[in-house]
Amino acid sequence: MLTTKRLIAAGLATFIAGILLTFPARVPYSWFSSPEVRLSGLSGTVWRGAAAEGSVAGLYLRDLRWSIQPLSIFRGRLAYRVESDSDYGPIRSVVGVGMGGAVTLQDFASTFALEEFRDLFALQGFNGTLQADFESIVLENGFPTSATGQLTLMNLLAPQLSPLPIGSYRAEFTTNADGILGSVEDNGGVLDVAGTISLGLDRRYSFVGTVAALPEAPAGLSNQLQYLGSPDARGFREFRIEGQL
Repeated sequence: MLTTKRLIAAGLATFIAGILLTFPARVPYSWFSSPEVRLSGLSGTVWRGAAAEGSVAGLYLRDLRWSIQPLSIFRGRLAYRVESDSDYGPIRSVVGVGMGGAVTLQDFASTFALEEFRDLFALQGFNGTLQADFESIVLENGFPTSATGQLTLMNLLAPQLSPLPIGSYRAEFTTNADGILGSVEDNGGVLDVAGTISLGLDRRYSFVGTVAALPEAPAGLSNQLQYLGSPDARGFREFRIEGQL
């Protein structure tokens, strides 16, 4: 009798495992899809699959591929290695979902166009390339509450200020009790910039710093800086950009 029960249990376990391992990716997507996530051309399973194209929070993706990280289950969360392509380069990360619903992105690397975020941060008239390289990002209800890594803005363009690229800038992000902090500095260009980005848990953000035009800056750009007020003894002017997401 005991042997029979064991055989039945083994058979049921094999049957359930077979269902899970071959569970079509389109089924859970139809259950849990949201307006922020749109996928099409789904194939494979929830454990290893692909989507021909889609969008996440308005960002267009193509050739999206995922595979489960089995050991993550024993750590109380579900994690996938995700890779995709965008119009500006590949995207890769290990995406994990904890018991409380928080989403963690580990080893996140990608390249985006600044214009993808112009509506979110009121960046109309600016363009450039954003290169992200983060050890980790934590999202709660779709909002970043923790981040460790680096963001580089390359070939910043602002046609209303200068017909030529203004330069490149780098921000190093860390996290404290109040939210996310980023230390910003120029990485080559016609402006000498230093400042701090803060993103609070109340969804308020600010970018506070100083800026000065270098000798090679176009005259029109140098003249625009005069609207920031009088410079200090070193020729730097203070600026502040703030808002709420």
